[in-house]
Amino acid sequence: MNNILINQIMNQPFAMSEKDLTAFLNSLEKLDIQALSTKIGSPLDSERKTEVREGIAIINIRGTILRYSDWITDALGLSTTESISLEFNKALTDKHIKGIIFNIDSGGGIASAISELSTMIYNARGIKDIKTYIGGSGASAAYWIGSSAKEVVISDTGIAGSIGAMLAYDDYSKMKEDMGIKEMTYISSISPNKNADSELQVMVDRLGQIFVENVARNRMTTTENVESNFGKGGLFVGNDAVTAGLADKVGTFEGVLQSFQGSSSSLGGGLSANQSGLSTKQKQLDLLNI
Repeated sequence: MNNILINQIMNQPFAMSEKDLTAFLNSLEKLDIQALSTKIGSPLDSERKTEVREGIAIINIRGTILRYSDWITDALGLSTTESISLEFNKALTDKHIKGIIFNIDSGGGIASAISELSTMIYNARGIKDIKTYIGGSGASAAYWIGSSAKEVVISDTGIAGSIGAMLAYDDYSKMKEDMGIKEMTYISSISPNKNADSELQVMVDRLGQIFVENVARNRMTTTENVESNFGKGGLFVGNDAVTAGLADKVGTFEGVLQSFQGSSSSLGGGLSANQSGLSTKQKQLDLLNI
């Protein structure tokens, strides 16, 4: 497996279902990086291209979400918070873009930087019209991002939810014991909680709580409502997601694209009609750039 991918994945909290995480790790185990490199050739341009239709920027979020981009993540079709934020900022500052769609089909990914990206999108609601379409899976970290848009539309077979964080690792202690290997660890006396299992649980719980708080803000509801009625880590299909409050309506991608036509005149070519508030908003976005 590629060292860059290993460094991104190992010992990281995931906002992703266990099934999707297992499938992703299994696919990486079978990946022949050398063969892939030979087939593709020199490193690819790491900038993903955003599709633009009728003045609307379409940012696709597909596959497992990692944090940083390289030629391998691009070759595998993986999304990263780095590339999503760059594409989003470009669309936001392009005067020819009047609206943005996050087109999501992802089971989630690494929790790192998702909250910052979510806040960036949420803070931009007053600058341009931003919508999310979930046509396939919009789970965990992918839903975290998608919920930040002003409107969330889901297909009748789309899946949304899996709100929460997870940290998984392999315990080799029994195997080492059977092999007669004794691991010696020394931790500084001033740091008794370093690498403590209890601290890992605290970390995952806090990440899960931040996820809930962000979704509550994004969906304009309370954390109590999210905790009680947004599935407790479960998933909803289509209209059930709307009923629970995770999405605004059931629809199609083309329907979401056409819905921007009615708001184009008020957006004035993509910028907010309130020009006086643009500089402050933009400064917030610059500070949040990932």
